[in-house]
Amino acid sequence: MQIFTPVWKDPKKREKALAWVEKQSGDSEKLLEAAMHSPMQDVGMAAAEKLTDQKLLYKLITAVGLDLYDWKGRNGIQRRNLALQKITDQTILRELAKQGYFCDNSRCAPDRLTDPGTLTEMLTDENFFTAEKQNTYAKTGLLAYALKTVLGTLGLNGALAVAAKLPYRDIAGMLVDRMTADFGMDAAEIAADPAFQPAVRIKAAVLLPDNSALYALARADEREIPLDFRCEAAKQITDQNLLAALIEEEMKRLENIPFTAVTEDAQKLLRAALKNVRDPQIRKRFCSLEGKDSELHTWETVSEREEFGWQGYQRIKNVYWTVRCVNCGIENEKHYFIPVSRSPEEEG
Repeated sequence: MQIFTPVWKDPKKREKALAWVEKQSGDSEKLLEAAMHSPMQDVGMAAAEKLTDQKLLYKLITAVGLDLYDWKGRNGIQRRNLALQKITDQTILRELAKQGYFCDNSRCAPDRLTDPGTLTEMLTDENFFTAEKQNTYAKTGLLAYALKTVLGTLGLNGALAVAAKLPYRDIAGMLVDRMTADFGMDAAEIAADPAFQPAVRIKAAVLLPDNSALYALARADEREIPLDFRCEAAKQITDQNLLAALIEEEMKRLENIPFTAVTEDAQKLLRAALKNVRDPQIRKRFCSLEGKDSELHTWETVSEREEFGWQGYQRIKNVYWTVRCVNCGIENEKHYFIPVSRSPEEEG
C-alpha cells in the first residue's frame, strides 16, 4: 500500500511539482522517475531538462513505452528528444545510433557523435543498426552526416576505406563526388577497381561520358558483382547499341531454355536492359519477349465496345478495347469504367 504519492504524480499539484523539480540540486532516480512518468508534460519536461547524468539520460531515452501516448494524449517523444540533445558521451551516442534513435527522429541530428571509429563502422557495416524499423529518410541523413564527418577527418584514406565496404547505394554518389572532386580520383579507375563496392563503382560509371563502364559492370561475373547491382548498372545504360548487345548476350545465355520457363532471377538482367530500350528498331526486335505487359510494344486499337452495369448501387459504364502491337502482332484487351447516371436505353 502506497501511503505517500510524489507531488509530480498529482495533476492538481502542478505548481508544487514544478517547484519541487526546481529545488532538486542534482541528478537522482526520483528526478528520472518524474521525467519518465509525470502525467503533466511541463513537469516531465522540466525534470528532463534538469538531468545531466549521461546514464540517467540514457535510461530516459530508452524507457519502455516512452514514445506511447498517455491517457491525456501527451507523449514522451518530446522528453526523449530533449534528453537526446543532452547526450555527449561517445559510447552512449554510439549505442543510441545502433538502436536507431537518431534514425527515428531526424530533428535530433547527432552532431555530437564525432568518434571516427563509430562513424566508419556505421558506414561500412550493414549490421551496425539493430532496430527493426527505422525512418529511411532520417537514416540516410545520419549516414550522410557520418560520411561528411569521416571524410573531413580521415581524408583520402577514409574515403578509400569506406568505398571498399560501403553497403548503402543511396549515399554512394556522395562518396564518389568527394573522391573525384575533392581527392582528384579518376571516375573510370573507380568504376574498374574491384576493390570498391559495386554501388560505388556504378555511381562512378554514371559520371563517365559513355556507357561502356556500365556495360562492363552489367556483364561482370556474379562473384565480382551481385545480380541486383548488375541489374542496376543495366538500368543506367542509355546507349541503345550497348543495350541491344546486352540483350543479345542475355538471349544467347538463355537460348536453350524457353523464355517463359526461365526463373525470375535469370530474367532479371534481361528485363532490366529491356526497360531502357527506346530505339524503334530494337523495340521491334524484342517487344514480344516480355508478353503483353512489355513496355516495348507499340499498340494500335483494333476494336472497342461498351457495356453498362452496376457496382453496388452505382450505375457504371464499362469500356473495353482490344489493341494489337504493330511490331509483333500480339493482342491485349484493356478496360476502364466510369460512373454514369443511366444508360442510353434508359435515357431514351
